[in-house]
Amino acid sequence: MLMPVYRYTAKNQQGGTVTGLVEAEDTRRAAGIVREMGLLLLDVRPERTMDVGHAEQAVMQKVVYPVYSGVSVRDLAVFYRQVATAVRAGIPIHRALISVAENTGKPRLRRVVQAVVNDLMQGKTLAKAMRQHPHVFDELQIALIQAGEEGGLLDNMLERLADYLERDYRLRLKIRAGTFYPKVLLVAGIFIPKIPILVVGGGLIPYLRETVGWAGPILLAVLAVLAVFRIALQIEPVREAYDSLKLMVPGIGGLVRQLAMARFSRALAALFSAGVPLQRAISISALAADNAYLTKRLRTAVTAVEHGQSLSSAFRQTGVMPPLVLDMLSTGESTGSVDAMMDKVAEYYEQETDVKSHQAVIALSVGVYLLIALWIASMIIGFWQGYASGGGAFLGE
Repeated sequence: MLMPVYRYTAKNQQGGTVTGLVEAEDTRRAAGIVREMGLLLLDVRPERTMDVGHAEQAVMQKVVYPVYSGVSVRDLAVFYRQVATAVRAGIPIHRALISVAENTGKPRLRRVVQAVVNDLMQGKTLAKAMRQHPHVFDELQIALIQAGEEGGLLDNMLERLADYLERDYRLRLKIRAGTFYPKVLLVAGIFIPKIPILVVGGGLIPYLRETVGWAGPILLAVLAVLAVFRIALQIEPVREAYDSLKLMVPGIGGLVRQLAMARFSRALAALFSAGVPLQRAISISALAADNAYLTKRLRTAVTAVEHGQSLSSAFRQTGVMPPLVLDMLSTGESTGSVDAMMDKVAEYYEQETDVKSHQAVIALSVGVYLLIALWIASMIIGFWQGYASGGGAFLGE
């Protein structure tokens, strides 16, 4: 049940004024939560009624946030790096989160972190608090945080999340850089050929009609399809089917599988070394794969382990584990170093995915170049065909 939301104004330990939102049964409890955060309360008052808040939250969660969460990969990488540094320095997690929320320049991230702190003060674990915001913190992040909490390695997991998100952000930058010039050519191909209309054919309105007039509806249709698709991915069977399809796409499927195995191996190594029960470790690590289809298949190994089978035998029956991982698991079991072997697997796959990601960016750039070149060539050919036919008609007269 959604509790009332209260907005507070308080002073932090540095003397600065901070504001935020907390959920509580009543005003007195809201004030108590703020004081437990280590803040000097100045004012607290209801922010909205439960019905209005529930309706607003439902619309945002189901429609808006699946399309645009308001928090970028770069924002999350910086967030995890700052929190990891604070936790490693011995600062309690709720104070570390408050500090990050106060200093971030991203309003959406600030509100989410304040809500997470509110849940922490009510006794929830960090993973459970973050799970209330699935469009900011995905399953991979929540699974690794849960692994860190249960294994006593929260600072390590926070740093690994920062490393992973920074690597993801660098890959996105490479894709943007590799496709920048083709994008410029595409825009030029749309607007430059119609300049004669702007100069001699009637002015700005006819020019925009010939350029944006046909491109605009196509762009809106593409954006609408993407928005509906991202909303549909919130349905579990759709998400599982999509993740299964990604594994079968030539070229991309192998990269997706290797990334998933790297995440799974890294999480399993951390949980195993921390002494978390094996069945629990498998279940959490499977979530870290960040692929609904692989998660479902990997979790079937829990039953086999409960019946006394070895890890390598249990995962072999899932049908999704690469032979390399199975061999390393078998070696780890025979030598008593499963955690070390899984860390080696993660390192190997992370290196492999870095190389393949770079190759994929180059291939994507070349493909876009070729498509743009063919499009421009077709326009040039069409122009000269029209010019030639016009010249032939003129000579015929």
